[in-house]
Amino acid sequence: HHDGTPEVARVLVADDDDAFRASIRRMLYGFAVEVDEAADGAAALEMMTERPPDVILLDMLMPRLDGNALLQRMSDEQALRQVGVVVVTVRPDTAPPGHPVLPKQGLRRDQLLQAVRDAVGAARG
Repeated sequence: HHDGTPEVARVLVADDDDAFRASIRRMLYGFAVEVDEAADGAAALEMMTERPPDVILLDMLMPRLDGNALLQRMSDEQALRQVGVVVVTVRPDTAPPGHPVLPKQGLRRDQLLQAVRDAVGAARG
């Protein structure tokens, strides 16, 4: 943008927990962030293929296509390799290496914002 306004970052929340997706949406409300939601990995993949987000907040345990399978598919797709990945999980110890991880329990708004900002920055290079 030439008018100095920051571009809106697109965040896809891929998680089968409706309440958690809603809480993420609330935490990001009021920031220059557009939030999309997917309730499972297959839906997330479909949405990303149509319109790649800047960042995906990825739950590892999901129906139809789990987090690991989704990451694999993303690495196979040229257009999805640019998407920043932030893993959100109840068990941070099970998160795949190489991605920032946020705890689902007790997730703080500042933690979330920082992770999203960092991932957007990395995705946009």
